[in-house]
Amino acid sequence: MIAHDSLAGLFDDAKEHNAEPLWTVMEAMVTPRPAPRAVPALWPYAKMRPLLERAGALVGTAEAERRVFMLVNPALRAPQTTDTVYAGLQWIAPGEVARAHRHTAFALRLIIEGAGGFTAVGGEKVSMERGDLILTPSWAYHDHGHEGDGPMIWLDGLDLPLLHAIPVNFSNPYKAEQYPSTAAPSDSALRYAWPAMRGTLDAAPGDFAHAVYRASDGRHVSRTLGAAAERVAAKASAPQRRETASSVYHVLEGSGETRVGNTTLAWQRGDTFAVPAWAPFVHHNHDAQPAYLFRFDDRPALEALGLYRAAPFVDLRARAPRSARERLGGLLMLARTIDKARAELYDTAGAYKVAPGLSGYLLEWLGIDLAEFRAVVAESATDAEIVAWVHAHTDSALYEDVNHRLEIRGIRDAAHFAEVLPRYPILEIRPELRNWFEILEADDKLAFAGSP
Repeated sequence: MIAHDSLAGLFDDAKEHNAEPLWTVMEAMVTPRPAPRAVPALWPYAKMRPLLERAGALVGTAEAERRVFMLVNPALRAPQTTDTVYAGLQWIAPGEVARAHRHTAFALRLIIEGAGGFTAVGGEKVSMERGDLILTPSWAYHDHGHEGDGPMIWLDGLDLPLLHAIPVNFSNPYKAEQYPSTAAPSDSALRYAWPAMRGTLDAAPGDFAHAVYRASDGRHVSRTLGAAAERVAAKASAPQRRETASSVYHVLEGSGETRVGNTTLAWQRGDTFAVPAWAPFVHHNHDAQPAYLFRFDDRPALEALGLYRAAPFVDLRARAPRSARERLGGLLMLARTIDKARAELYDTAGAYKVAPGLSGYLLEWLGIDLAEFRAVVAESATDAEIVAWVHAHTDSALYEDVNHRLEIRGIRDAAHFAEVLPRYPILEIRPELRNWFEILEADDKLAFAGSP
């Protein structure tokens, strides 16, 4: 022990040996929930297209191997559109060729505008039509060309931010401007035609459809990036979602808005927008026609690493929470309390609240802090995870006593009845009810079935 030692002295001495204390930054290093740095962001096509056109006039292929504007998240630096996904808009003029090269990064292209363009990948010359998805697998020589009229514009999607975190990405130019190629077969694994995907979406029932682009073996289109298309019916909304995957969306048809956390992104045809990881989001279609959205994301990489999670969506404006009588993890009210806490995450709790009420008493009697419980529900994808946390933070010897206290709790007297009557319409119809389990059960039926 050094005489008159101090933490400041310890830290200074450790720094001389390239060592730093973890305990001072543990909370920042290991956060209680996903903490992406990306923010919701939108790139309007009406603003981006003139920039591309100017670049086409000012910059030739000799000066720029790929004439691309990166879509950089306002909270991050290039090449990050989200924390892990890159997107860019590429322009190629008639008669031009973007010379052949290959790279470790996987790339996909969504064709936005133009006809007569092609991408030659590994010897296959793949034609481009609006709405098509075209793949460039890792380490495949590829070049782009345009044999039609007017510009070709597409959205590039790459896993570049991932490969900045895992710095093994590099590229290799081909010896000639173009790699030898022949016309791709009609069933090329590199091209997914938009009419076929649109047909799949239109054949799906309901106001919302989500279809994943799959390889012939059923896997995602790559090990790192996945792609999907979505349809939102006229004047309808998609279900709200929350997942650890971050995504980039492009609007193929329609106009509407996407609510991402507390941010609203208003979009129309041609626009591109970013949804950060773990942000709750929901699409709303304002048109009298269906809206079609293309999406790519980092879900395959997260699944391979065991990091993909999706929070269950609960809308208590459309259905009641689970019964107070349902036992979960040995506890009454826990399943119902989880449903209400999940709905609060999405602002879909309607008239239901975690506290005050029986859910509040459940947590209080178990010694669980309400804010901490809400945080656990927010970061957990399954009931089992929440139950495991409750079991680890409470005394199971209390459970039967807590259950009994919940079961017998009821309206105390006339004054209490008058106090709760405005919150529970069922009591006007059935004033004889006194036990809270019976009141909740009957009130749920009245709210969603129309009868007590």
